[in-house]
Amino acid sequence: MAAARAEVVGLRITGIFFRHDVVEVHMGHVVLTGRTKPFGRIGSHSAGPSSMVSLIGRTVGALTVVDGQYVALDSGDSRLAFPIGGPTATGPESVTLVRPTRGDVGVEWVTWSW
Repeated sequence: MAAARAEVVGLRITGIFFRHDVVEVHMGHVVLTGRTKPFGRIGSHSAGPSSMVSLIGRTVGALTVVDGQYVALDSGDSRLAFPIGGPTATGPESVTLVRPTRGDVGVEWVTWSW
């Protein structure tokens, strides 16, 4: 968990993408993908498509994982969280964090899954 946190804290959110029932939060080449219905607060609004895009340009202050419950990105007064499992889960992985490898280790990407 500490390694995943170190990958995103301090990065700027560069894009929010919506694909079917999936939300991708891009931080340069690092991507957090939520496959469950997001929740949280974005400023004074609940997390939804129109409020989530306001995260673009903000810096990630924290990545929180509550085992078996949720994964959340915090940025200032905002928290975007994705449940781990539950009624909106569509497969075995609810949230993934992916980044390109550094150096030649024989794989192209490092992935964390919850």
